[in-house]
Amino acid sequence: MKRNFVVGMFGGLIGSVMLLIVLSATGIVGARSSEVARSVVARANDVSAATPLTSTFTYQGQLKNSGSAVNGLCQMAFRLYDNPSASTNLIGSPITTTVPVTNGLFTVGLNFGSNAFNSNGRWLDIQVNCTGTFVPLSRQALTPAPNALYASNADLLDGLNSSAFVQQTQADARYARISPTTQQLALLKWYTAINGTQPDFGVGYEPAAIAFDGANMWVANRDSSNVSVLRASDGFHVMTVTVGGNPTAIAFDGANMWVANFASSTVSVLRASDGFHVMTPTVGGTPDAIAFDGANMWVANASDNTVSVLRASDGFHVMTPTVGGTPAAIAYDGANVWVGNE
Repeated sequence: MKRNFVVGMFGGLIGSVMLLIVLSATGIVGARSSEVARSVVARANDVSAATPLTSTFTYQGQLKNSGSAVNGLCQMAFRLYDNPSASTNLIGSPITTTVPVTNGLFTVGLNFGSNAFNSNGRWLDIQVNCTGTFVPLSRQALTPAPNALYASNADLLDGLNSSAFVQQTQADARYARISPTTQQLALLKWYTAINGTQPDFGVGYEPAAIAFDGANMWVANRDSSNVSVLRASDGFHVMTVTVGGNPTAIAFDGANMWVANFASSTVSVLRASDGFHVMTPTVGGTPDAIAFDGANMWVANASDNTVSVLRASDGFHVMTPTVGGTPAAIAYDGANVWVGNE
């Protein structure tokens, strides 16, 4: 007698075959009964939060034979295609597995490889064997769970492909664009900028250098031997921090402000969050410029014709390369440090 196997999709009939497809990453889609929903949720909760995710997805369905729910072990063969009818363009390797079926319900994990899904259409071809012969079923389109649609552009960052960003192995400065335009650099900000024309803001005597920490502007006042901290959004005076003699250069390392003190031959390291004095490493004579390379601070010593390289994490003196006469400017290009010699 010819067997008429039907795989049920809770909700609708497609020809003589019904299917339920559940890609259970965030929940249950179209469960027919509370018992089914609870059983699948329980299985999902059994997975430890520390378990790495794989490309396996859950396929769930209801299997009937001549209208009666199937019970027992059935062999099932699954193939994934990029076409609803063509027998070519098979994606990944075919999967054949033995699946327990209880009251017609079954669940199976399928993995066609990490590259099986790329936002293009996919169709699942299924054959079942519960009585000794494989019976082909209608090929079914795999559709995403609603929330998964938000991940369709997950490889884009700020509208750009991820290849436009520096990888961690390429540079210490993460998330930096490889080829930013001048406009992108000029408009890069993450705070509420001052709008319109504003009056001048009072700071100390002879402001000689300025740096931004993401929220505040730090102004090195050379003749006052201090730093004025102004809120970038409105110019509000946050605090004034005392440093060494004649501060003439300043740079931010992501956590602290480094102030080069020209008259003291030192660098004052200030915690940006509250102005706390972290340390005061000694450098060469009359430090006149400073730059950060992602790991170290480079301090140009004008009267010594050298550059002091200090590790930003603890102020450790890494090296002191010799440069040209009276170095007074310094900058980092992502690979090299450039020093301007007067």
